[in-house]
Amino acid sequence: MKEEALQEVVLRRFPIKLQQLLKLLGVVATGGEAKILLEAGRVSVNGQREIRRGRQLFPGDEVAVETEEGLQRYRLREAGP
Repeated sequence: MKEEALQEVVLRRFPIKLQQLLKLLGVVATGGEAKILLEAGRVSVNGQREIRRGRQLFPGDEVAVETEEGLQRYRLREAGP
């Protein structure tokens, strides 16, 4: 599986739910797709598999998603003033 470089994701508001982030990033289009991806064990937060769509994410959290293109990795960061 091809692993992509860590991508910084800059957001203005925290916390953000994992499902919302996956939709924002374009990884999934719907909550149902997010549920399927999570239940398949293809998403991790800070190195731990995550199955909760409502998992609250904060600045500094790292999210990895196994997609057909390879492993996509993201680090969350808060936008400056």
